[in-house]
Amino acid sequence: MSNTVYITSVGTEFKKESLAAGTITPGNFIKRNANNKFVRQDTASVRNSNLVAVENSIGGDLNTDYTTDQSVVAVYCQPGDVVYATVAASAEAIAVGDKLEFNNSGNVQILGTGNYAMALALEAVDNSAAATVARLKIEII
Repeated sequence: MSNTVYITSVGTEFKKESLAAGTITPGNFIKRNANNKFVRQDTASVRNSNLVAVENSIGGDLNTDYTTDQSVVAVYCQPGDVVYATVAASAEAIAVGDKLEFNNSGNVQILGTGNYAMALALEAVDNSAAATVARLKIEII
């Protein structure tokens, strides 16, 4: 298990910071809202800027959520980057090589028919019976 969200980069790491407009877990994919604050990606199956929240380097780790009005550190992912993303509780099992998309709460899920693939699973995870979020190593495509 990795202890960081942003595992490898194929290029320059583009970090951004903004305040949170709600709870954000490192590994969630996020976007900016109308107030220029970060929120979890809240629309499933859409293209996104591939902006992922990373752990807070000052006193935070993978399991330390950002809360409303805390400064969130995020990285714009590029094709080929490898990140440790979040998978929702009770999510369908994911196998190595599965194509992935966003769900409606900042996590990744198996690609639905006709939807936009944003990553490939580099490992398997079965979180279908779990009540908590799991983590999954993915490659951005």
